[in-house]
Amino acid sequence: MKSDPNSRGSAGNKSPRSLKILLSNPHLGIGTGSGVQLYLLARELVQRGHSVSAVFKRKIQAPEGLPPTLDKLAAAGVELLQFPFAKLKYRFTLPSLLELGRYLAAEPYDLIHTFAGMDLDFFFILSYLQPLGVLIANRGMSDPLDRFNSIKYRSGRVARIMAVSERVKQIMVTSGRIPPDKIAVCYESTDLKAFDPGLDGAAVRAELGLPAAAPVIGAIGALRFQPGHFKGGMDLLLAARKILARHPETRFLLVGSINREKFEQEAGRLGIADRFVLTGFREDVPRMLAACDFTVCASVRSEGLTGTVRESLAMKKPVVSTDVGGNRELVLDEKTGLLVPPGEPEALAAAAGRMIEDAKLRAALGEAGRRKVEECCSLKARVDRIEGLYYEALEQAGSRPAPHFLMRAIYSLAQALSPNRQSYRCLRFANRSERGRGYLTPDT
Repeated sequence: MKSDPNSRGSAGNKSPRSLKILLSNPHLGIGTGSGVQLYLLARELVQRGHSVSAVFKRKIQAPEGLPPTLDKLAAAGVELLQFPFAKLKYRFTLPSLLELGRYLAAEPYDLIHTFAGMDLDFFFILSYLQPLGVLIANRGMSDPLDRFNSIKYRSGRVARIMAVSERVKQIMVTSGRIPPDKIAVCYESTDLKAFDPGLDGAAVRAELGLPAAAPVIGAIGALRFQPGHFKGGMDLLLAARKILARHPETRFLLVGSINREKFEQEAGRLGIADRFVLTGFREDVPRMLAACDFTVCASVRSEGLTGTVRESLAMKKPVVSTDVGGNRELVLDEKTGLLVPPGEPEALAAAAGRMIEDAKLRAALGEAGRRKVEECCSLKARVDRIEGLYYEALEQAGSRPAPHFLMRAIYSLAQALSPNRQSYRCLRFANRSERGRGYLTPDT
């Protein structure tokens, strides 16, 4: 009997030692790739017997309450927190740091796993002020590290780095002079049960008003339609005009939060707006992909490994992708998809034209793409690897001292003197059954 590559480690197999883990993400909720990956990891860690908290961004002066996208994290048994992550240059950096430090002094964790550079900055600075749990950092962008940004990754205060692709690891080693053995490549995962190639795409097409027989090209993500944006929204529109000149029956399905006004302005100028269907943000991405014949990724830089590439291949939908970041590690040219140079709409259009005209090519690439994702990106394999790295990092770190009494005194003084401390507070939502009912910690 073939084993399920997506089966959970929790199925009769608890972890040998329960850990107290804090996962952090400087976004408002689960709407981006890193947020989805945090959710999948947290859910599985809870299933394996770990105590997991997750902290997301909260806007200064925002009303209390959790965004709906965090409901499924709460339902999975994850304690939720909100904190006003922001770039360090803003005026509320110091009070925010003090509040976060005060919370962590009262609520110590074995491990803190950050999912972006902004939240890592906060924990990295705090590590100089007080002992923290073992600090582990994700790196999901392929931008080179500059002299300043590489400091935190090289520092011994960051125990391990998890790169989302071999390409990201290579860039960190060469641009940031990070020791290669400090960086572990952990491909992000896809829920292979949810991304089921058997989903009824015809029903979705009818629901969205897409012609049953028309070629449908999907583009998933928060595209921006302005020159130079790294997601390549303008290149996609320029390529679409060329595709429609040869295949006027083609439709484009855009799934994700976009600036509709800007899209309508640019697509209208090109005379192609009526060939696009815009759904906005959707939770049911597998259903949206089921309606597509294939997808495109037009990014021009910065991508570590585009998450929607992985999801598309999981649905047996081949991908036409620009050769950016680690995308070539999943989009194997002429095997699971077609690769084109970034920033060349003509090449993107030509590759998409091949896909439209060759159904056998689409089918063959789609089958191979699903096998590739099963091989590299199963949820169980990812969590096994990350959990193993957690234990390894803890063993190497040893025990840590308690926060120094002087820092505790500073935190107490800052709490008493700060006129707007409510704005900077780390909010904890303890009642997992009722979204929005939270309390302030640690002094309620």
